[in-house]
Amino acid sequence: MKTTIDIPDDLYKRVRILAIEQGIRLRELMIQALTREIVHQGSTPSAKKPYWSAAELLPEYKAMAESGQLDSALDSTDSISDDRDRA
Repeated sequence: MKTTIDIPDDLYKRVRILAIEQGIRLRELMIQALTREIVHQGSTPSAKKPYWSAAELLPEYKAMAESGQLDSALDSTDSISDDRDRA
């Protein structure tokens, strides 16, 4: 997959020099670095939790979730989607 990212000039120069010193393409160096970061993150306990599990609801939404009001709101959204899909 191709993607475009903005890298600060000084960092790009350092990475480019490192790739040349190692005799590999910049693409290969970036893939290696990203892979190491993912492996490193995967070894920490907090990385094993889903992203949203660390999120906190605003107090109003937390109260609604605890009272079950959010469940009924989701049901009405499903109904709207069903109506739209039938049209």
